[in-house]
Amino acid sequence: MTQSRTWRLTFPSRMRATYQWIQAAHEVGRGCGFDTDFPGRPGEFVVWGSARDQVDGCGNAVSPAVGAWIGQRLPEVLHTAEAIV
Repeated sequence: MTQSRTWRLTFPSRMRATYQWIQAAHEVGRGCGFDTDFPGRPGEFVVWGSARDQVDGCGNAVSPAVGAWIGQRLPEVLHTAEAIV
């Protein structure tokens, strides 16, 4: 019996369905909201480095939606009486 088969047999049955695949770097990037290259569709966001570095970079980055939200909120917050010190 292989190690992978042994692991799957000891894994709780309710979780076996989630053991489908490990996401590739382009899937992680797209899932985090970045327009990365995807098979059949070139993206506009370039991620450098090895696949591991790309996954790490996407995981540590601020997604575009959050960056846009912060950019919209900053003027509202900075132009209040409380912000003037």
